[in-house]
Amino acid sequence: TTLDEKIALFEQIGIDKVQIIRFTKEFSRLSYIEFVESILVGKLNVKVMVIGHDHHFGRDREGGWDKLIELGKKHGFTVKQVDPLTTNGNIISSSVIRQFLEDGEIEKANEFLGRSYSIHGRVVKGDGRGREIGYPTANVLLDDADKVVPKRGVYAVDVSYESKEFKGMMNIGYRPTFNFDPLTLEVHIFNFNAYIYENSLDIRFKKYIRDEKKFGSTDDLIAQLDEDKIKSEKV
Repeated sequence: TTLDEKIALFEQIGIDKVQIIRFTKEFSRLSYIEFVESILVGKLNVKVMVIGHDHHFGRDREGGWDKLIELGKKHGFTVKQVDPLTTNGNIISSSVIRQFLEDGEIEKANEFLGRSYSIHGRVVKGDGRGREIGYPTANVLLDDADKVVPKRGVYAVDVSYESKEFKGMMNIGYRPTFNFDPLTLEVHIFNFNAYIYENSLDIRFKKYIRDEKKFGSTDDLIAQLDEDKIKSEKV
């Protein structure tokens, strides 16, 4: 989740103020005591601190629940620890969610997230191959290069453009039928016809449809895309 996405999610759940601290080399060297005393107490005047069940912080991750309790008594703030969040008996964690995305298990990732995994990017010019075969696509350049890209393949997605919602299908891969290109993210939006180059799209993943594969002919590819569209429209 990018910083902008985090802030948007905070707004949705009613958090009205966010303090962002850049993770510089100097900041990374702060001990847990220095962090609490100089920032949490000295700058934010903390009264209640809420932490995760396995939270550690400060240089070499030395700070934790017990040491925060001691510092709270010293500086007059209380500490609350949140129990692990689970679904069907499994602890939810970002590392597990990332693995689901890398494995193409988008529905499990969405269950753990409590929302549809999404990407945000700008539409850039492609080579026009999709339009030539009746499936025009928008090539998406991610806003953040570090954003996790799900496993290569075809997905059923929802697309937000200028506050309007559309269904679609997205291909992530190297387009092996056309002699392998650099990794591309291209989305075909259903019932849509507009000039959107350089505009932004929000794309939410709903279901993994199939693996990327090479087809023997353009006709074979079109036939498969027809099937993919039928499946995606039903999601």
